[in-house]
Amino acid sequence: MGKKKSRKSTKLSQIYMLLLRITNFETNDKHMKIKLFIILSFLISACSGLKNLEQEKPVLSIEKLRCMGDCPVFTLDVYKNGFILYDGKMFVSLSGKYSGKINKTELEELQNKFLENGFFDFENSYKAPVMDLQTTFIFFSYKGKEKKIRDYSNPPEGLKELEDLLSGLIDTVKWKALKN
Repeated sequence: MGKKKSRKSTKLSQIYMLLLRITNFETNDKHMKIKLFIILSFLISACSGLKNLEQEKPVLSIEKLRCMGDCPVFTLDVYKNGFILYDGKMFVSLSGKYSGKINKTELEELQNKFLENGFFDFENSYKAPVMDLQTTFIFFSYKGKEKKIRDYSNPPEGLKELEDLLSGLIDTVKWKALKN
């Protein structure tokens, strides 16, 4: 984690140094200088936005772990601003790290569905004395209340519906690939 932050700090420092060079750049074309300054300012703010997002906790999340077969393995986190981070690892139609976004109405519809299905009333864990089933972790945070459920076997239909709803975002959101 420390290496990741220092790498980002280094990238931001490099962008800042480039910005300083541009502002000291000798040219007669002031419009070019202004355009470059705006572009680099935008890049700096975009980098700091991702940094802040990594420190924020998602409001909805699903993580599907490995099984002995070809179960899809991925994580999907939805944040309060509608921003989504997805990491497709194995046996998925979309492999790699991506970002996407849903609008405020779509986020509210998801949250309302979790409330309607009684997410906070479900058990904390659903398990069975069998091996090789896929484990799914699903998380919901709403107005200061949060819960994470471990689903290994036989979840109630309402919980399964919520898992499918979050997993369905993989096929409906417009994704943008992230660099590692």
